[in-house]
Amino acid sequence: MKKTIIVFLISSLAYAVQAAEDKPENTLGLSDSVSVLLKAEMNEIKKGMESLVFAMASGNWKQIQETGHRIKHSYIMKNKLTESQKHELHAKLPAQFREIDKKFHYYAGMLSHVAEERDIELVNFYFAKMNESCMHCHSKFVTNRFEGFRQGNKHEQHDH
Repeated sequence: MKKTIIVFLISSLAYAVQAAEDKPENTLGLSDSVSVLLKAEMNEIKKGMESLVFAMASGNWKQIQETGHRIKHSYIMKNKLTESQKHELHAKLPAQFREIDKKFHYYAGMLSHVAEERDIELVNFYFAKMNESCMHCHSKFVTNRFEGFRQGNKHEQHDH
């Protein structure tokens, strides 16, 4: 009987851990449906950013241009959100989050544009600005997911 209880407890714990890993983190107070879409969007952006590194290193201007364009126009969020979900995002996301997001998508559009012009310096510049936007947002809003940002940035101004 004790073995059965122990096996049940261990399997229950394993199930709970797996469920916690599968459920998107929701530190912004969003509904589950919007949180799932936001997490999917972030995963697509991650894949796009990763593909840009190789595309840039290999001079694949077309891929840089297309990826920048797709990121600018979002992968999922603009296409799948209902009107009520759009309202929820506007109401619940902090203004700073929305501003960082706006800049990120602007930089992605500029990346696409300068890739069309084959301007390697500006491609690097806008990719860096996109990456900086990711880091800024993650350090402000999802430090629970990205441990490296929990201790802050040594270059931030602190009031003493």
